[in-house]
Amino acid sequence: MKKLLLVLLFLITLPLEVNAITLKIGTYENPPKIFTDEKGNVSGFWADITKYIAHQENWEIEWIHGTWNQCLQRLENNEIDIMVDVGLTPSRAERFTFSNETVHLSWTRIYKKRGSDIQTILDLK
Repeated sequence: MKKLLLVLLFLITLPLEVNAITLKIGTYENPPKIFTDEKGNVSGFWADITKYIAHQENWEIEWIHGTWNQCLQRLENNEIDIMVDVGLTPSRAERFTFSNETVHLSWTRIYKKRGSDIQTILDLK
């Protein structure tokens, strides 16, 4: 019984260490959505959202900078794991996995007749 108790005490005192996974995420210059600030940090609302999710999921982020096209090509070549701000098209849907959550639609403005129920681009058919 003493041996069992000692083993349990030893196990209880061990730190619970969960290894974070590191994800390579493509970044490029497209302020205010994603950009490099004056201190060299990846910033913008896509960076903020991504950092928040990474914190919640215990991910480490390695930002890989390039142009939008370079990042898309890196995603295609499995050189990065994630790229933010990619619009869903049939061609891209065949090559990449997209989330089901819409974060930001577009910088589009909709002009409508007074009294119309149209609120977003998704309301247009």
